[in-house]
Amino acid sequence: MSALEETTDTPNERREYEKRVEQVMDTVWADDDDDTRSSGEALLHIVESIPDDTVEETNEQHPEEGVHFLGGSGGRVVAASPDRSQVTENTTNVQVECKKVPNKKPSKEPSRTFPRRKPLFQLNLDFPDGAPLKCSACQSIFTEKTLIVEHILHTHYNLARVNDDRAMSDAERRSALLQASKVISRFECKNEGCDASFATYISYYMHHSRCSLGAVPCMGYFTSKHQELSEKEDDQEVPRKKRRSALKAMKTFSSMAEERSSSRGSDVAELSGGSCSTSVSDEAMSDSSFSSGEEESVLQGWRGCYKGPQAIGEKLPEDVMTGWVKGSRCPKEGCLKEFQTLSGLKYHYPRCGQSYRYKCCRCGLSCVKQPWVMVQHLQSCFPDRPKGDLYKKRMTGRMRCKKPFELRKCTVDYREKHHVKEKLYKDWQPSKWRSLSKSEAEQYLPVFRKSPALRMGDKAWSTMELFEASHQGAHTTVFVGGAVWAAAWCPAPEDADQWVAVACCPDPDTEWPLVAVDQLPCTAGLLQIWCLGKLDGPDCSPKPALLLGHDWGLITDMTWCPSGCWEPPGPGHRLGLLALACADGCVRIVSVPHVKPSNDDIVVCGDVVPSVTLESPAGASLCTRLAWDPARGHSMLSAGYGNGMVSVFDLKTTSVLLHGCAPDGSAMLQPCQVMQAHAAAITGLAWNHCTHQAFLASASIDRSAKLWCMNDPAVPVTLFRRGMLRSLSMCQHWNGMFLAGDDTYTNSRVVTVYKENGYFNYIQKSLTSHSCASWMVSASEWLNMAAACDVGGHVSATSLPFLSGNLDSNKKHRNGRVFVYQASMVPLDAGLPTPQDVTSHSVAVEHFGLLFQDAAPNSWGAVHDAKDYTALPNQYHLNSINMVSWNPNGLCWLLSGGQAGIVRVSWLGHLACKRTKPP
Repeated sequence: MSALEETTDTPNERREYEKRVEQVMDTVWADDDDDTRSSGEALLHIVESIPDDTVEETNEQHPEEGVHFLGGSGGRVVAASPDRSQVTENTTNVQVECKKVPNKKPSKEPSRTFPRRKPLFQLNLDFPDGAPLKCSACQSIFTEKTLIVEHILHTHYNLARVNDDRAMSDAERRSALLQASKVISRFECKNEGCDASFATYISYYMHHSRCSLGAVPCMGYFTSKHQELSEKEDDQEVPRKKRRSALKAMKTFSSMAEERSSSRGSDVAELSGGSCSTSVSDEAMSDSSFSSGEEESVLQGWRGCYKGPQAIGEKLPEDVMTGWVKGSRCPKEGCLKEFQTLSGLKYHYPRCGQSYRYKCCRCGLSCVKQPWVMVQHLQSCFPDRPKGDLYKKRMTGRMRCKKPFELRKCTVDYREKHHVKEKLYKDWQPSKWRSLSKSEAEQYLPVFRKSPALRMGDKAWSTMELFEASHQGAHTTVFVGGAVWAAAWCPAPEDADQWVAVACCPDPDTEWPLVAVDQLPCTAGLLQIWCLGKLDGPDCSPKPALLLGHDWGLITDMTWCPSGCWEPPGPGHRLGLLALACADGCVRIVSVPHVKPSNDDIVVCGDVVPSVTLESPAGASLCTRLAWDPARGHSMLSAGYGNGMVSVFDLKTTSVLLHGCAPDGSAMLQPCQVMQAHAAAITGLAWNHCTHQAFLASASIDRSAKLWCMNDPAVPVTLFRRGMLRSLSMCQHWNGMFLAGDDTYTNSRVVTVYKENGYFNYIQKSLTSHSCASWMVSASEWLNMAAACDVGGHVSATSLPFLSGNLDSNKKHRNGRVFVYQASMVPLDAGLPTPQDVTSHSVAVEHFGLLFQDAAPNSWGAVHDAKDYTALPNQYHLNSINMVSWNPNGLCWLLSGGQAGIVRVSWLGHLACKRTKPP
């Protein structure tokens, strides 16, 4: 028996060999090179410690079992196992083998079966000894490798190279910081003026990527974060937060006090003059709280930015004060306001009949309250604050936070920076069109020359003639003849006359296919240009200024050039460039002249020749949507078609391959980009207001909305699926899409939603709620509101919260929903039975009328539906409102058009200041 067998027969020797084998296995299969060298030395030490007389070859005795080690005292170590190839380290000549005890499983498996992946970034120290070693971060020179390694690790956290000035990629920086985190316990920012420190390397990596950029390259969606303020921080202490029970008690007491006193006054003056409709019963709102000296100091720095103050009238007479009783009215003639407190009457009497006390010179906003109200508006309307401005903060809870900023300033800044001031497209001037006789104009006029029966509120039933207008309260109603699907405001200065272009369907009972439109005959139509005058208040007097007869069929959409095309009134001057989406698939851009509206007979012009015709790449497919780029010189125009294609036209291109001549003699332009964006008809198209890169959003009835990068439109940047989408809108303040659609098949309410474009991946947020399909949604950049309309005749709006934040758990923005008006179908004769199948316009007009229920100018509540009649889903919806559009010129006007040929212009000036505060 050999010495090896004698030593392994005893249990103690077996356990000793098992322990030694486990130590060898744990060290041989080390991960990196340094550990491999140390494991070789450990194996050599173990093998040399075995007595020479106990080592002999045993591979022939048990070649199939255990792990075999071959080695010797010369320094060469070879390890092998039944399932591995040999691993050799160092060099030696003597071989020794240690056999594991047979018929016994190893007590521990190797720690890793594969070698660890090498780090992505490693310092390159392959330089001769004594050579100069330069740090790429601070340009320091070293001669010893250990010194520069310690310097880069502790000073730059491995974010530097040796004798190499190449920039590190993001992956290399993460790998370098990961290696440094094994030694460094706390990472401190090295940038000047930044004292941030982080416990993890990934936190420092995120901070380091942005700390050196500053706020200039950041996208300007977060105005509250990037707004430059020169004021010093308020050093006063924040009051302690009250307990919930105390807050509840204070809320209860305040509600009880409000029930006993009269309502507070409004922030918005009545621009129409006459009696004042507001009153204040709070002692704090009296003039005694502000002295003339304090008022002068508050507005001292803003001289020249506002008008006023208007002189306060005479004080309340002594006899009225002596004989005052609870519920007394204002003694001025024509004012019917009642007051429950004497202090409220004292505040109201000097201001009764005033249009405003302070008025902003930039946006025209007026207020009748204390000077602090105007100061807060001026701070948000003007980009630069004067030195004498006193910035007042409001303390809320444990945080120092400013009052919610208004977006009017952001809109003004964007337009001053990106809207074109010089004249665009000088060669596209108005054509000399021919005036048509009455017999020639007959074919272009709508089929229905009289409106359905209408009733405004409590008034009696009445009808309107073609092109007739009526005004009631804050709403102006016009009958244009047919179903309205396309209408647009003309971009113009705020103090100039406001214009609206309207295109109605000649015969509402005619069906228009989305494809194969070449089989339809040429249909005559009428383009109407209406002048609304100067919209200084709730009064509006629309007049048809220009009627253009054409043979382009149904106009499904229209859009004006955002800027650079409006000219002051004058002979031969241009009102603007209007792009029309026509039924034959082509897009025609018409140069509309400035025409003075007259009270004489309306004249229809014919032989309209467009300035340029944009040819359809989709063949015989209906053009459904248009979008004009709001930035980059307004050179790009996109069009969507009934087969799901989207084309982009470069209006300033000089390429001879894209230019041609149309059959009517006008210039023709081919698209520069064409893509199959959707599988069904395009129902929404809008350009993102981002200026550094062009992004186009599209929506379709294939239940998807997509955001495309026009530099690489192969794959959409964002894909959002939600029901059959009917409309899409975008706003310059928020990086997202406003969507309206039809979800009635889900047996739930339909909501218009806001979907962030995918940068933060926030979930969609509901805006307005409807009980039927919603046709269109429009966002206002001046009021920060979104308006929507539906098949049931509801027109509503909502105050938008801060949409660049996470609103997953925020529900209070629903309190900002505003009811505008509702159109309901009501039987003309309640005693007669109504037909069961009302499927055409002519039958619906014969048996039903439209009841308009308008919201009060200062009301935020909704009006209940008319209970006289409820239209069935399969019936003709005469009360459907098909489109809404906000005035883009800074005014509080909303345009809406319906299936009955009714166009309404609604004034929402009370929303300029008095509004539910967004959360």
